[in-house]
Amino acid sequence: MKKFLACTVATIIAASMMTACGSDDSKDSSSKAAESTTTTAASSAADESATEESAAEESAADESATEESAADESAAEGDAAEPKPISEMPATLQDLETASLVFDTSMDPADFVKTMNEANFENDESDVEFSIEEVEGVPMLRCQVLTLKDEEDPSLGYKVPKIQFDMSKIFAGKTDTLDKVFTIDIEFMTKAVGNFVADDGTESLVPGNFMGALCSQAGEDPDKLGWKELDNQISESEWTSEWATYKFSVRPGLLGPFSAVDTPQYFTFLRWTIPNQADFYVADITFKDEDGNVLPVSIGAHAE
Repeated sequence: MKKFLACTVATIIAASMMTACGSDDSKDSSSKAAESTTTTAASSAADESATEESAAEESAADESATEESAADESAAEGDAAEPKPISEMPATLQDLETASLVFDTSMDPADFVKTMNEANFENDESDVEFSIEEVEGVPMLRCQVLTLKDEEDPSLGYKVPKIQFDMSKIFAGKTDTLDKVFTIDIEFMTKAVGNFVADDGTESLVPGNFMGALCSQAGEDPDKLGWKELDNQISESEWTSEWATYKFSVRPGLLGPFSAVDTPQYFTFLRWTIPNQADFYVADITFKDEDGNVLPVSIGAHAE
């Protein structure tokens, strides 16, 4: 820029010197040309200066935004990387106060839940041990998956637990309302028991993947109950803390409505196989009619 202005001034001086011996008209003409050249040069210099300042400001703004974004991402990653203490778990349950079925320690799981077993656990089905266990003061149905794919090679993971809640037992004395069940909300907790071993050999006490399906097995004839996979596939995971909670909603009223009978029908959960040892817990279940009203059940802490 300085070089440009110096050349411009030199040109103006040279032009003045060349026209000094000419006529007055030439002087006027040269003077006007010089003024024009000077104005143009000054304008050009100002434009270039403004452009450089604008570019510098935009660059500074972009760098600032990038740094802020990076800082936000770093903070988010830092937060996510911090394991949450199990003491925070109860606050993450959304329906504990209003659910139809909330567990208590006096309950016997054998009265209302069982494991599907068609071939003595020789196919893909896993044996499951049920119990009522308090976790941070909250009684839950603990589902301990027992059956490995290969006893000699535990790294191959566990078979599929298929958990059947007997609706005729849960709604005992109220089975005339079963056909009103339109939506079911269920809250789970997953909790690591053994370490998850990553591909690179690193170990961490986390539950890992929690994937599966919610189904209904409904009808009047308990020997001919078909599978009706409901409108939600479970797909969650936890890789930082040793526990996690999840809430899922399904609508059997659309795809697999229950019949108003007192013979066995089932609300069924299947968890796909995982390689690590991790228990899952059912914290609560809420049954609602088509208008969203909570339907009462006959067992549990909120039984009517």
